[in-house]
Amino acid sequence: VFTFVWDQEEHKARLTSHRTNHFAKFEYLPETKEDEMIPPTSNYDWK
Repeated sequence: VFTFVWDQEEHKARLTSHRTNHFAKFEYLPETKEDEMIPPTSNYDWK
């Protein structure tokens, strides 16, 4: 689990895929019980 900080707020994400020296893809983890009911749609890619 990775923690990203934006505007002094922490957001946790897990690494879903990567390729060394090419890209990393993360999926945000649910922050509340209500979020757990929503299918994951938020991803963040680094290339």
